[in-house]
Amino acid sequence: MGVILDTNVLIVADGRTPQAPASCVVACAEALEAATHDVVWLDTAGEILQEYQNNLNRTYPLGVMATFFVELQSNLGVPERCRSVSLTHNADRVYEEFPEDPALVGFDRSDRKFVAVALACGVNPDVLNAVDSDWWHYRAALAAGGVKLIFVCPDLIDRWQEELAAN
Repeated sequence: MGVILDTNVLIVADGRTPQAPASCVVACAEALEAATHDVVWLDTAGEILQEYQNNLNRTYPLGVMATFFVELQSNLGVPERCRSVSLTHNADRVYEEFPEDPALVGFDRSDRKFVAVALACGVNPDVLNAVDSDWWHYRAALAAGGVKLIFVCPDLIDRWQEELAAN
């Protein structure tokens, strides 16, 4: 099955997201630890890895994110730990593999790679999110499209529901 990690899970685990409560930081660190014993899904073009790398905290001592990133890179050729799937670019949806659903038109274009990988790999992996409310706002449409979401920080769901009600 495996897992796909939105970059915010790695950043929160690193303790670099002020809106994340301590329980969320711990939950994200535990999710990264669990991911090291599972198959992590990526795209063959390296867009997900590049996003991870662009968000690394390069100060010493290395944080949880950098440690996870180094381990992930060392397992790129190990199919029991890391697999990649090809994505096809699309001018409108960013990726052909992203659902062509009017309900998802406003979904963050930079997060569409995670959805596209989840749908293209054919094994229905968990897609983990920590603090990005966009995933919560579009959860029903994503689920209808076949995406299995895991909200690592359920403490934030009340806040997201309030955001939805205010809009």
